[in-house]
Amino acid sequence: RIMAPADKITIPMGPGNFTVQAEWNPSLASGETLSLLLDGEPVGAPQQTASWQLSNVYRGEHRLHMEVRGPDGDVRISSQSITLHVKRASSLAR
Repeated sequence: RIMAPADKITIPMGPGNFTVQAEWNPSLASGETLSLLLDGEPVGAPQQTASWQLSNVYRGEHRLHMEVRGPDGDVRISSQSITLHVKRASSLAR
């Protein structure tokens, strides 16, 4: 499951940078990896650590979820999604 950020949180005004922390049970088996998905798209390459640093995430509502994948790429475990909102300054002139 995704531990941080919390579900339905708002990331404050700024560049859209934040850390995602997850935990899973049972431990990863040989050859298994973790993938983080932001709005259904993978964030970086699969890895064996449960921490991701996201940068420059666009403003608006986003969904995150994590997957444990086997050596052949099949999804073995999938977390529930969380929703978060990112606030960023608009570049529109008023």
